Amino acid sequence: MSVITNLSSAISISSSVNIGHPGFNNKTKGGSGKSQSLAVKSSSQAAQIAKRQYSAKVLSVQSTKVGNSTGYRIKLLSNNGMVFYATVNARTGSISRN
Repeated sequence: MSVITNLSSAISISSSVNIGHPGFNNKTKGGSGKSQSLAVKSSSQAAQIAKRQYSAKVLSVQSTKVGNSTGYRIKLLSNNGMVFYATVNARTGSISRN
């Protein structure tokens, strides 16, 4: 039981961390050099998508490459205590569990 209590404490600390990326650009250049609008424009939006999709608590978010596009890697905690990762493609808005 103490493991769950300690895990809860760690989660509440992690959830207070600012997951925004102020320097992130809302447009990306494709292979043709033309600007493309992004379906997911911020790390907090990616976190909300993952939280809703998997009914899990968001522990952290990092910007990353997803294939040839910009995206986000999200660390999540499931309701049964399992930690897992999901990836959100910022251009398309698609999400996959890793």
